[in-house]
Amino acid sequence: MSELVRSSGRTASVAVAALALLCGLVLAPAGRAEGTLGTSLYGPVGRALLAAMHATVVPCADAVGAPEVCFEVEATGVAVLAQEVEAVAADNAGAGLRLGPWTAGNGVHAVSLSFEGRAIGVLEVFLAEVTPARVRGMLRLTLR
Repeated sequence: MSELVRSSGRTASVAVAALALLCGLVLAPAGRAEGTLGTSLYGPVGRALLAAMHATVVPCADAVGAPEVCFEVEATGVAVLAQEVEAVAADNAGAGLRLGPWTAGNGVHAVSLSFEGRAIGVLEVFLAEVTPARVRGMLRLTLR
């Protein structure tokens, strides 16, 4: 009986380890991107944007290799989220954060945030209304 318990315990341990490894492999690209963005100078700005928009982080379907964080927001529209982006930019203007002009094409609204006088890259914000009350978005760190 004790051999059966030890054997099933090892089997469970192996199964848990395999599941953890599989989850790590599946989630690694999203975690690495968020971590890279999170540890950059834009990390606090990205966290403030996600908090201000009440966003839920989701996996990026079409990651292009740049550090990206994808998110969804329920019960709102692009116009409301654009105001939140502008408010976060205004709150960080004292640190030299500047908001570029908004652009739109194919239903996607985009703006770039950059720190004035620092050649460290740009934080791009993309927003797309997928239903009248749901927005998908992405934060992308583009290094110069």
